[in-house]
Amino acid sequence: MLNSSRKFLLRGTSNAGVSLAGSGSCNITSANPLMKSASLILGSALNRGSYLEVPKFSSVPEAFYNNLFVNRLFHTSTIEKASRVSPAKLARLEYEAQTSNNMDRKAEYLQALFDLEHYQMIVQLVDSGSYSLDHPLIRQIYRASLERIGGVYQENAPRTNYYAYSSQTQQPQQSTPPTFTGTPDNSYINTYNFPHQPQPVILPQKLVVTMDDSFFSRFNKVNLNRSILSMLFSLAIVGLFVYLAYYTPNDPTKQKQGGGGLGSMFGQTTYKPITNVETRFNDVKGIDECRGELEEIVDFLKNPEKFNKLGGKLPKGVLLVGKPGVGKTLLAKAIAGEAGVPFFFCSGSEFDEMFVGVGARRIRELFAAARKQAPCIIFIDEIDSLGGKRTAKDPFYSKQTLNQILSEMDGFKSSEGIIVIGATNLLESLDKALIRPGRFDRHIEVPLPDLRGRKEILDLYLKKVPLNPSVNVETIAKKTTGFTGADLENLVNVASIRACTKNKEQISSDDIDYAFDRIVMGIARTSSINVMNEKDKEITAIHECGHAMVVLLNQKKSSQLNKDILHKLTIIPRGSALGFTASLPEREVHHMSKQQYIQIIEKALGGVVAEEIIYGKDNVTSGCTSDLQHATNIARSMVTRFGMSELGLIDFTEEGSMYQKGPEFSPETKRLIDIEIQKIINSSYERVKAMLKENETELRKLAKELVKYETLSGKEVLDILEGKEVKRSIVGEVEF
Repeated sequence: MLNSSRKFLLRGTSNAGVSLAGSGSCNITSANPLMKSASLILGSALNRGSYLEVPKFSSVPEAFYNNLFVNRLFHTSTIEKASRVSPAKLARLEYEAQTSNNMDRKAEYLQALFDLEHYQMIVQLVDSGSYSLDHPLIRQIYRASLERIGGVYQENAPRTNYYAYSSQTQQPQQSTPPTFTGTPDNSYINTYNFPHQPQPVILPQKLVVTMDDSFFSRFNKVNLNRSILSMLFSLAIVGLFVYLAYYTPNDPTKQKQGGGGLGSMFGQTTYKPITNVETRFNDVKGIDECRGELEEIVDFLKNPEKFNKLGGKLPKGVLLVGKPGVGKTLLAKAIAGEAGVPFFFCSGSEFDEMFVGVGARRIRELFAAARKQAPCIIFIDEIDSLGGKRTAKDPFYSKQTLNQILSEMDGFKSSEGIIVIGATNLLESLDKALIRPGRFDRHIEVPLPDLRGRKEILDLYLKKVPLNPSVNVETIAKKTTGFTGADLENLVNVASIRACTKNKEQISSDDIDYAFDRIVMGIARTSSINVMNEKDKEITAIHECGHAMVVLLNQKKSSQLNKDILHKLTIIPRGSALGFTASLPEREVHHMSKQQYIQIIEKALGGVVAEEIIYGKDNVTSGCTSDLQHATNIARSMVTRFGMSELGLIDFTEEGSMYQKGPEFSPETKRLIDIEIQKIINSSYERVKAMLKENETELRKLAKELVKYETLSGKEVLDILEGKEVKRSIVGEVEF
């Protein structure tokens, strides 16, 4: 009879746990031949399972430890129930018993097994011949173990038969004593060799094997916690992916089935047009030259039958070319608003993603949606991001989006009423197949607004803010040459913000001037002027007054219709500059003569020449770096691009464009170019030096006043040179 009813849970490679009800007869593993006596086939499978985590003993080798009896047979919870034997101690005792011939060590190990009620294991170990019954304690433990399992102890009985104590009659067989072998690295693997191992006699005891399919039978507590954490982490990843895939941004122009984010890569994109476009041509100012051609397109969209009668075809594409901020997008909206047709807006950068084929699919979906809404307008902003020139070295997948848009524009009929409007500021970068007739039939250049256009744009934006009646809009328009519509809108916005910070009820001319100076020259670093010493202020004032004097002197002697007008000069640092001199053209500039370019070079050299006159040539500072660079670039352009030198009317530019390499010239030609550039710079230097030397007194006087007031307007400079007093006493009252 089995004396113990305790269950031992063994973990193996099978899907279900195995519970053995018995007296701790867990000799199921097949690693030790001694433990085959139970004749359980499950042993080989269980031996391949994971070992139980038992606290290691420092003196037990790693390879031996992994094969210890305590690791292979006992569940941790079973050993913890023993009051006197710990897992670490049992591991140490087993190791010492198997690696030593000391019978005291072996007896101590048998005593530990006896305390754990593993009587049959004790009998098997003693019957193997490795444990001598001459030792009194071993004999006592052996006899007690036999009694526990129903055996009878016989003095001087042969021990070659493991079950000589059985009630069955069996003649003992002689066999070769067992040998204990180790691995090549002397780490014992708990293996016994029996050359003539007899078949064991099964004890008359009942062994019950039950299959336990419960969840907790497969995992111990540690594995269960790890499994739960792993499952929660996986669910979190899946949840995040689903959120990104199905999140839809609040964009009225396009909604994605599958949402934005990752969903836009996989899900179908459904583009929805803007149907109520409120922008009209009256809202677009300063580009009257483009309006005529665009009104013709509007007439196409409104009355296509009128043109179809005479065989006229609606243009498939219109390309708007111009600098950023000139109003290309606003023009496209005005076309849609005037024609009263749906308007599809998209950017060229939103078609391509990290996956191949996404851009081409989105182009197909965009045109499919447009066909359903025809007549309509498709506007693609920054079309150069998807329509760049193709080369033979490009991989096939990199131009799928461009190929698809080429196919779509050739694939639908012009009578469908779909017009594609593209906007770009890099016409030379577009593929020739995209801009040929039949696709983008018309190229419309959107220029910078002229004086009248700037005045119209300023009137449009200034009507929306409270404006002081003293503000002269035409004066503002004159000094904003080169400003785009977006720049003018920003000008009004900055002036409005400044008026609010000053607690004003209306925008004044001072606010407009402040906004202009901030946009053109940057934010004034007023704190830097406070830490500058008087010598640095004086040097900066001399430098800036040199620029101002050259502008004023050239203005007097110039016979050109277009002259530069001195606007303002300051020694308050702005950006990386310690000072600044601003001059504005008298009227709109469309052409530049050689004399005008020479005056620009002379103005740039005025600062360094003024320092040389006042402080000497050896004391000129490095503040002229940007001036010299600017003067050299102008002189080089005069020689290599404009034909304004003795080398003749030849284009000597070597850079070319970003898509076409320029011509190459011989070293001798390059030397001649450098000589001509040097001639222009040197002659300009001599003229400036003569002018400032002649007016050195006025230069010193103006510099002294600039140090005092830090900022002077053009009118104040003229008053100082005429001997008049500046009508203000506060330093820096004129904000710059």
